[in-house]
Amino acid sequence: MAILAKTPVAAADGTHIGTLDFVLADEQDDIFHGITIQTHLWDKPKVIDQQHIVHITERVITTDLAASDVTSLADYHEEAWYEPRMGKLHSHFRTRSAWEKEKS
Repeated sequence: MAILAKTPVAAADGTHIGTLDFVLADEQDDIFHGITIQTHLWDKPKVIDQQHIVHITERVITTDLAASDVTSLADYHEEAWYEPRMGKLHSHFRTRSAWEKEKS
């Protein structure tokens, strides 16, 4: 499913908590880690782990968080992630650079 940058992100009660900044994923292995959201232009983006994402549509991303939970989310640190492709379609996907597949 395509998710567009700046898609609204909502708390469990429907309250607007931010807009989509980046999708944190490993596209090659189809692993979704979560998203980063921008709450205000002057604030650092916050990370929402995939277990808190309840529903994704083209119009809104719904979480199981309360609006008050946003301030306690971890700040996004770019050095822990990198962009695997710089193409227009994939420019908002990021992959954890330190992540490795478990060996069987």
